[in-house]
Amino acid sequence: SMSSSSRRRRRREEALLLLLSSSSSVVGGTTTTTASSSSSASSSATASASASPAIDPTTNVSTPLRESMRNRHTGVTINVLALDFNSDYMALKYEGFETLTGAAINPVVSTQASWFDDVREDVNGAGFIDLYTIFGNWIPTFADRRGGLADIGRDVGNAVGLDWFDIMPAVRGGVATYKNGVYAVPVDGDAIVMLYRTDLVEGAGLPTPRTWDDVSKITDHYSGAVDFTGDGAPDYANCLPTSENDIAGAVFWSIASTFMQTRGTAEGAFFDPETFDPRSAEPAFLRALELYRTLVDQSPFRDNGETGWQDNLAEFQKGRCVLWYNYPGPTRILVSEQEKNNMTGVLNYAPVPGMNCDGMGKEEDEEEEDDDADADADHHRQCPF
Repeated sequence: SMSSSSRRRRRREEALLLLLSSSSSVVGGTTTTTASSSSSASSSATASASASPAIDPTTNVSTPLRESMRNRHTGVTINVLALDFNSDYMALKYEGFETLTGAAINPVVSTQASWFDDVREDVNGAGFIDLYTIFGNWIPTFADRRGGLADIGRDVGNAVGLDWFDIMPAVRGGVATYKNGVYAVPVDGDAIVMLYRTDLVEGAGLPTPRTWDDVSKITDHYSGAVDFTGDGAPDYANCLPTSENDIAGAVFWSIASTFMQTRGTAEGAFFDPETFDPRSAEPAFLRALELYRTLVDQSPFRDNGETGWQDNLAEFQKGRCVLWYNYPGPTRILVSEQEKNNMTGVLNYAPVPGMNCDGMGKEEDEEEEDDDADADADHHRQCPF
């Protein structure tokens, strides 16, 4: 028979897996995955066989599934690494989870700036945290460490209510999977989007930012000492995160890919997929760096040095930026609060621009017929990188 300590451990693992799977539907914003510490979540067949179903802990609707979870994990405490920018929102989710299951959630709050270091220190140190919210590209760093992230592949595959294979393959495989193991549950599948002020773009007779040539015309128009808020201080063409511990890398690669992958992701980014030579010395990458440097120089970085997405959010809310680059979550904040920020009706979404290939935008170029012997030559003429 199972010992009392084994039962407690199994009950704790079950509660943790339930929170892990349910958090995939309740955590939003810039985070991408929830991952378990291997010091607290088992990846054994025993634990995976009892993996609990994913539920929304905030609804009061009574169902057989929910009732099966009622007070099932009383006495269990789960330590969760939480982020300060969405801690109030998550507190409501934790409260609903606690009320339903009887488990206690102990959030340990981290800031955006210290986020990575806090995860690293816990993995390398005491191992106090049971559940981390992390970026997907951090998984290799922490999965390879002793006492790091747990492989939960069997658990998510057998969890009732969590349709693992319904998650978009690119997100499931690219965000949560590493070395044939599953180390996280994807929270979202973010992409960088652009938001722009129509009153400052179209109102000034400037082009809609479909290509980088269009963006250059806009940023050149508003570069320097242009004060379009009338507060006596120069404003910015771009709200662009530049902090190392923020999303600066994601923003840069969303720009670089438009130069380096005109035929799609099969062309590679860091390395040539055929030769494995680094692509960092290629003209396309260098052109992307030049453009990025220009955008950074016309952003809050000009006056404040490195800034995170929250800093840029505050600047855009003050009306100090023409263009905004970020994930959909923070962008949604600006759209939902446009009336409060005196921007009603002047905000518009756009995808990250592409190259202007002989007067053609990237979408038009991708739709071109590519079935004759001169297709490669035509493509190179239109998109020289």
